[in-house]
Amino acid sequence: LARFRKLDEASGALVITSTHGPDWTEEKACCRLKVGEGVTGRVAQTGIPYLCRDAVRDPAYYPLFDYVRSELAVPVFVGEKVWGIINIDGLRPHAFDNDTLNTLSVFAELIAFAITLQLELKEHQRLQQQLVQQEKLASLGETIAGLAHEINNPVTAILGHAALLQLGRGGAEDRQAVNAILAESRRISELVRNLLAFSRRESVQREIVGLNDLVTRTCGMRAYALRLTSIRLDIELDPVSYPVQVRPHQVQQVLLNLINNAEQAIGPGRSDGVIRISTARHGEMVIDVDVR
Repeated sequence: LARFRKLDEASGALVITSTHGPDWTEEKACCRLKVGEGVTGRVAQTGIPYLCRDAVRDPAYYPLFDYVRSELAVPVFVGEKVWGIINIDGLRPHAFDNDTLNTLSVFAELIAFAITLQLELKEHQRLQQQLVQQEKLASLGETIAGLAHEINNPVTAILGHAALLQLGRGGAEDRQAVNAILAESRRISELVRNLLAFSRRESVQREIVGLNDLVTRTCGMRAYALRLTSIRLDIELDPVSYPVQVRPHQVQQVLLNLINNAEQAIGPGRSDGVIRISTARHGEMVIDVDVR
């Protein structure tokens, strides 16, 4: 009868993940041992194979199964850590010898090699997906930059003509309309500058920037979309715009993620949602996000 136990580092227990033999039940498969407990736990703790020739006479054997009379346990290493244990149970004393131990040790090395390859493949796939995502983000940044430039051109023309109209001798209503054009055009221009700043490629070097300015620019990118979902975005800036040495693009991404998470936490359908972002110094923390 054979079984494979994997070391669960979170709980410190050895969990049976696969078995071979006619007498295995779900109840037996759920049996667990702690590291250092029994033959299996001892091998997990020391990383040294162990041959229990007689389960009745060997004090290291933990009587988990009453039919076992001998046991052989060999560790499976992945890197420098014990990843799991191969166990073979004997139904009679002295069922295994040193030759069996050596054969099982070779088998454990082959298993370790296969597991290592699988983990490396998963890591390679993760890195490949991350690279694809970065390429998508870079492409998106270029698209945003191009769109921002296209928007900026007519907005600049509108601002110029509105400024000329403001110098004219129109009535109060005309001046009010011109002021509204100027105000909204400046708001569009500010949004375009924020998009351009966000779409720029991240600098390798850290920069010293004012935290309040960074927060204001970032929040300006989400304020309109939040208003459409009846979520109020409150910004409470500390009187001191703390200078921080950061990569601005990374801080913007973190803050945008926090705002997006807060929006999802509020959920759709609510008309009283509030996201409060304040700048203050709490030890090393300088940004505070509150969701209500």
